[in-house]
Amino acid sequence: MAVRRAIVIGGGIAGLAAAIALRKADYEVTILEQAAELLPMGAALSLWSNAMAALDWLDAGDTVATAAAPIQSLGARDQPGRSILYVDIARASAPGQPIPRLPTRTVLQSSLLAAASGIDIRLGAQIEGVDQSGASATVRIANAPPESADLVIVADGIASETATALIGTAPRHAGYGGVLAIGDAARGACETGTAVEYWGSGERFGLFDLGQDRSYWFFMRNEASSAESHALTMADITRRLPDWPAPLALAVGATSPDRLIPFSIHAKPPPKRLGQGRIICVGDAAHAMEPNLGQGGCQALEDAVALGVAAQHRSPDAVLSLFERLRLRRIRQFVDLSHSAAFLAQSRNHAVVDAGRTLMRGIPQRLSEWRIGSLHKMPDYAAMAVQA
Repeated sequence: MAVRRAIVIGGGIAGLAAAIALRKADYEVTILEQAAELLPMGAALSLWSNAMAALDWLDAGDTVATAAAPIQSLGARDQPGRSILYVDIARASAPGQPIPRLPTRTVLQSSLLAAASGIDIRLGAQIEGVDQSGASATVRIANAPPESADLVIVADGIASETATALIGTAPRHAGYGGVLAIGDAARGACETGTAVEYWGSGERFGLFDLGQDRSYWFFMRNEASSAESHALTMADITRRLPDWPAPLALAVGATSPDRLIPFSIHAKPPPKRLGQGRIICVGDAAHAMEPNLGQGGCQALEDAVALGVAAQHRSPDAVLSLFERLRLRRIRQFVDLSHSAAFLAQSRNHAVVDAGRTLMRGIPQRLSEWRIGSLHKMPDYAAMAVQA
């Protein structure tokens, strides 16, 4: 049997995970990354149970579980600090589900790179286009001969021109952004194992326990353009702190101003397809979502598992069809939910905010935990593939 080959465009979380998954399906894999070196983007990210299950499938979960702090509860509170929502992760999780973790981006990237050991990763590869005909797809590379493969995976992020051309979804500004950072050790800044958002009016803070008295925190506000996020300074954040709960001041106070990372939220609409023929889009290239459920990276890792399963069960020309059956519905669900969640967290409409937050407070905790638990459980893609 001839060796099947795949080319993955992009060496970020989605690209590394997809490459590992395809190798598990006995593909010879090459990653083409435009950057001159692989650097982790951002500070930290929440990996809920579904993402940790995906990492286990990719043989990359143990390192993350060892190095990253567990997330034991998640919650939303109003600006004075009164609870809106509280979820005990242990009660929300089904038996056998992995414990969610909060790794730094460096930890996650290192874990994926270790699992990808032996895969051909080519840096500085500028992609000029992707074509397909017959039994292969071809990637055109600047200053290099074109390369063909049985599958081409597009994993080059939200700004991917290839993905936009293939599936017709372009990123849009979501109307808010801010800054994020990792704070040094500050006793009392975070409750152990917590991931909490504080919702004000058109503004919010997030405060997550990173372990060893360190914190991962962010500030978001409504904005007309991405330039406003880049203009935020530590002085801007500090001026707001007297109106917010004291732990936020401890976390911000333990953070050097040069560690602030500005971000402006952009997202794509729910995709109707995930590729064409032998070219398949994954991660933010396919379904960049707003961060309100913390599922952007998690869903990229699920993409990899489903892609690997599809590649194990179908010939290259049929992988996309099965991948879409396994993933499209769940992807669309998370994109929609991530967008709608912004209304309660970012809206300045006091009537909408008050009504929505009152409704959330009235939901029984066990019902909230059941709902979160169902979202955080990775589907059994192998079983789904057999039944498809």
